[in-house]
Amino acid sequence: RPCMMRFLFLLLVLCVVDFRIVRSEEEGCGCSVSRGVDAKKETRSADTQEDDDKIREQTSKGFDDYSLMVLIPGGRFKMGLEDEKSDMAYPQDGETPTRIVTLDAYYMDKTEVTNRHFSEFIKDTGYVTEAEKFGWSFVFDKFIKEDILDTIESAVKNAEWWLPVNNATWLHPEGPGSSLDTSVHLNYMSKLPPSSPSSPSSSGVASSTMNALEPKDNGRDRWDHPVIHVSWNDARAFCKWRGARLPSEAEWEYAARGGLKRKTYPWGNDLTPNDEHLMNIWQGKFPTSNSVSDGFYGPCPVRSFPPNQWGLYETTGNVWEWCNDWWTIAHPKKKELVNPRGPRTGESRVMRGGSFLCHASYCHRYRLSARSKNTPDSSTGNIGFRCAKDTTTKDTKM
Repeated sequence: RPCMMRFLFLLLVLCVVDFRIVRSEEEGCGCSVSRGVDAKKETRSADTQEDDDKIREQTSKGFDDYSLMVLIPGGRFKMGLEDEKSDMAYPQDGETPTRIVTLDAYYMDKTEVTNRHFSEFIKDTGYVTEAEKFGWSFVFDKFIKEDILDTIESAVKNAEWWLPVNNATWLHPEGPGSSLDTSVHLNYMSKLPPSSPSSPSSSGVASSTMNALEPKDNGRDRWDHPVIHVSWNDARAFCKWRGARLPSEAEWEYAARGGLKRKTYPWGNDLTPNDEHLMNIWQGKFPTSNSVSDGFYGPCPVRSFPPNQWGLYETTGNVWEWCNDWWTIAHPKKKELVNPRGPRTGESRVMRGGSFLCHASYCHRYRLSARSKNTPDSSTGNIGFRCAKDTTTKDTKM
């Protein structure tokens, strides 16, 4: 019996350790990974409720979000991928069939929420993110310092480039020793091409003519980068503080398209028109080497690339963006949907836009119709968000 007890105790310990060795979604591409915690449908912890109450009291102190937003005109559009036989399509993601959607006017952030703005929220409310509560978050292996990398013994199945790092948070994106006051650390696993004498343009817009062979933001701080290591719950809390909300999936796609129809990207169908890079995705061979031909190795500062026709920046690439909707691939069969909000319950939340880790060789989800998902408590180094806000009658007459 003592031997049996020791065996059971050892088994329990192994289960606890393996709790962090989660798998990437079977139908996914490893662009982002789930924390692996069972998602209770619509269940709120006492800590989360306490945070909500505190945020509700502080909402009036949120900064003037209208200066950070664009008024998106109401309208009607085709949501989803029209060409079901496209080589770019992921049938398992529910990109098809297309749906006719009508939306009222609303506001949308011009950019992803930055570290600078998220820090104001933290100072104002004392909010603690879920990465801080859990004590760890997922970090891309090329960014982890060597002394930390050598201590990590687990990885994500089928996405070994994602490693769980203790104390990785929005403020310390690569764990202990990392800071928003410095650029991302590239370890010995990174195969970065030799530097060139080229320099960034005065406009700050990435261009292939710069022949950039090292990150444009190398040596610079990251306060104007999109905040990362934030869960859906964290993003929702921030939006509440601002008196805003997360966009619905339909609102996200409509705004990201910027009025364009039947287009793959926010500017058209050509990924690099005139050989110019217009978004931040992986260049080279993933995950071993990145040519940095778009100017960035990791997330880039907001407004690094030209906006779409409605003034929204980096709606594709850079970081995934949380949407309010629960995930489903069983879309309503109605001929037309009006202000759809998605399923009432679920286990994962929708993410849109792709990230700097996307590459056509394994993940072509940096398209306007592409979708992904993650559990509401998950956080990684390539997930962020932007806020939306309802309009008033006065706004719609502007």
